[in-house]
Amino acid sequence: MSQRKFFIILGILFFMTAGLFFGERVQIVVGRTGQKIGSMLASPLLIVTSVSRSQSLRETADTLTVENEALKGEIKALQKTSLLARGPQIRETRVFSSYPFNHRNLLMIDRGVDEGFKTGWGVAVERSLLLGKIIEVFPHTSRVQTIFDADMTLPVKIGAQKIDALLVGGRIPQLTLIEKDASIFPGDEVYSSGSNFPYGLRVGEVLELLPESGSAFQEASLKIPYDAGNLDTVFVFIL
Repeated sequence: MSQRKFFIILGILFFMTAGLFFGERVQIVVGRTGQKIGSMLASPLLIVTSVSRSQSLRETADTLTVENEALKGEIKALQKTSLLARGPQIRETRVFSSYPFNHRNLLMIDRGVDEGFKTGWGVAVERSLLLGKIIEVFPHTSRVQTIFDADMTLPVKIGAQKIDALLVGGRIPQLTLIEKDASIFPGDEVYSSGSNFPYGLRVGEVLELLPESGSAFQEASLKIPYDAGNLDTVFVFIL
């Protein structure tokens, strides 16, 4: 074998051995480099995806907020419409003078059968203070029984706790049949709760608790914020 062939064969063996020795390391380096390049390329995509998703969530939340506020408005509108639909009509009516007798327990008003007025309809002062009810109608007038009449009784509720009581009419109306353990105080508001009147009309307020009389119930006097003898007009609830 010539010297030239010997060196050629030796060179081939050297490169084959180097290829076997370094090939695996080259593959590892190339693989790691590829992973790094892949990660570098993937990171912006992840950021873009995350930002896009966050923006989408914010837009969804904003949309839900707007829809929620719109629904609230619709609910309020429906409630208002419902209240107006079932609420009573109110008719302003003049009061005939009773001078010189100035009776407060019974009043005469200037509307009657000709206006479709009926017995049992509630009568109020300034639209929101219960005065009494119509007890008799005539062609052009009606008679009103007020809470100052001794024969007048009316279921009521007292204060924020809505304590049940019965109003008994008189020169100074009284509250009776109040549970013994109920907590009521002077100044507590008193509201109507009878079925013949719009629910929740203000009647007055507790004036003072009356001395115990051995009854199983408490009693109190009622303070009225107007003088029935000085009324010129009243309001009738057309139920």
